[in-house]
Amino acid sequence: MYKRLKILVILLISALVSFILYGSSVFLITTINTMKERELFCDEKPLTLYQPTQSCRTTIVTAYYVIKSKYPKEDYIDWIANFLSLKDCMVVYTSTELYQTIKSLRPDWFPLKIIVKNLEDLHLYQALTPEEWGEQERMDRELPNGHNRLLYIIWNEKSHFLHDVALFNPFHSEYFLWLDMGALRHNRFNGKFLMQSNLPAEKGILLLEINPFHEEELILENGICNTDFSKVERIGGGTIGGDLESIRKWTSYYFTVFRRYLSEGKFVGKDQNMMATVCIETDICLIVKPTSPWEGNRWFFLQDYFLGRHNQKPYRLNITENREYLTVSD
Repeated sequence: MYKRLKILVILLISALVSFILYGSSVFLITTINTMKERELFCDEKPLTLYQPTQSCRTTIVTAYYVIKSKYPKEDYIDWIANFLSLKDCMVVYTSTELYQTIKSLRPDWFPLKIIVKNLEDLHLYQALTPEEWGEQERMDRELPNGHNRLLYIIWNEKSHFLHDVALFNPFHSEYFLWLDMGALRHNRFNGKFLMQSNLPAEKGILLLEINPFHEEELILENGICNTDFSKVERIGGGTIGGDLESIRKWTSYYFTVFRRYLSEGKFVGKDQNMMATVCIETDICLIVKPTSPWEGNRWFFLQDYFLGRHNQKPYRLNITENREYLTVSD
């Protein structure tokens, strides 16, 4: 009787051990297969690709807020999905209600920092009173095209966004690029690194030339450019690149010009107007002239430029004639 009981216990233990080993092997095989499927999907090794201590040479900075626009929201969602498929390190400013939308459109293993900052908390939202923003709307000749005070606020906030990210530098980068989130209106770059080449060798703020400056626009009176850029297009505002030092100086001078425009009763809604003035007065701008002929949309030329498809060297506006490189207090 005792021997039979002993044999029964041994058989039960053997069966239990076999069951545990079998279950472990099934779990291991399933885990390995799942990892392989995930690797095939992203064409990378997601468990090791982006560690918390990762450094990226360039950080892309952008923002998305729902405001009145000439384009339907559905178009923006498609463009944002294209944008968020880029593998570059990325910081996105957005509102509380859009946090999950941004998070869901970005692959989990791609580097992303989302900063929740609602519209009413932005610097420019509080810079003018509602009455003053209303006056800016009355000055805007493009108001029928969908322009409004919230758009002005976001346009002018770009320099603050870029400056703040460059300061806290979550990805330990040496270069920072503002890129409008609605700028990727195709899927040709999906799943790629955008910032592959053509980072400037010298310090400065890299911008796109939309149309060349005219000679009479470059005149300085006591160091001040009095040209009215509200009716012409010279500099593109959708892409702004620079190192930390240059971004700090750019931001300081940009808002010096912003305040001067206000005091002179000029239109401050469109950032490109003040960007042109800053470029002329400071020598800080490195300007890229699109290839001619250029078949694509000229406003988006810098995307192909950073991908290395065009290699022209940016030129610096040396209007101030040997003036020491921008000495504005930070």
